[in-house]
Amino acid sequence: MDARSTWEITFTEQDLEGLSLPHNDALVLSLPFQQKLVRRVLVDQGSSAEILFYSAFKALGLSKDQLTPVEAPLIGFTGILVYPLGKIVLPVYAGSVKLDMEFIVVSSPSPYNAILGRNWLHGMRAVASTLHQCVRFIGESGRQETIKGDQVASKKCFVNSVRGKGKAKEVQSIEVPELLDETTPEEETREALQGPEEVGRPASDRAVEDLVRIAVNEDGTRSFLIGSALDEVEKTQMVEFLKENMEVFAWTPYEMPGVSPDVIKHSLNVDPARRPIVQKPRRSSALHADAINEEVERLLDAGAIQEVQYPTWLANPVVVRKKNGKWRVCVDFTDLNDACPKDCFPCP
Repeated sequence: MDARSTWEITFTEQDLEGLSLPHNDALVLSLPFQQKLVRRVLVDQGSSAEILFYSAFKALGLSKDQLTPVEAPLIGFTGILVYPLGKIVLPVYAGSVKLDMEFIVVSSPSPYNAILGRNWLHGMRAVASTLHQCVRFIGESGRQETIKGDQVASKKCFVNSVRGKGKAKEVQSIEVPELLDETTPEEETREALQGPEEVGRPASDRAVEDLVRIAVNEDGTRSFLIGSALDEVEKTQMVEFLKENMEVFAWTPYEMPGVSPDVIKHSLNVDPARRPIVQKPRRSSALHADAINEEVERLLDAGAIQEVQYPTWLANPVVVRKKNGKWRVCVDFTDLNDACPKDCFPCP
């Protein structure tokens, strides 16, 4: 008997740490196919076949002459027939386990690059938990291994799958460069810090839609932001629902009794061992003084600042002329910045 089959696979509350709860997200992974990292791979326990979408097929450097013909069509949940382009066997790497999987290649719009079904799960002897957003299995070394899902990617795929609802608009496949990767671990770390790249995409293909501000009272002082992709019926229902439940929202800080100020109060992480510095007053020219007074009055009127008394860490204003000829008013926080410990991030 395979030693991997004698182990128990369990999930605990610790597996929920770091997740956005409660959630109803699908399990979406990033796994190497043929030594190339394929992002947005859906783990679907209801699928009896492994699917590779044609956009990802091309990005893997594969050609149609490598496909084996498939005669039988695929039948979706709604009974719609999808005729495959063919099938191909590709190695899929998960932790220390490598499986050669037969993928059916289809040319259909999808927010995913591939779908891994029951064949892959059973071959891995793996257990997938959408609640815990991970797949767990016993590796070649006999130890339990875990592949964590990407909850953010899962939410974006869901947004893509429902975009255009009621508008007879197809869901477009996501950009291949975001899904296939040959980067080094250092480059992957840098990409994770930078977040998903949306620059240059058409607005209709972005994973996060634009928002529209909707006023819910007569004077327009109270408003909500809702998705711009909603059709008129959904938009009307959403606005009516928000108006009916306005009282459950806190519109001012005074409507949130019992909330500790520590939750919302900002404080600087100043090194307690550093001596507070009070900069010597600097004289400003009449031209600079007028610019400073004008900026302070503008911020006071907007409610962005208020007058306070600081006995320590006093800093001078700095006035710089902008390219358009106007003045930019800044504050010289050099001493304060030097006293605040820096976060360590990997450098490119």
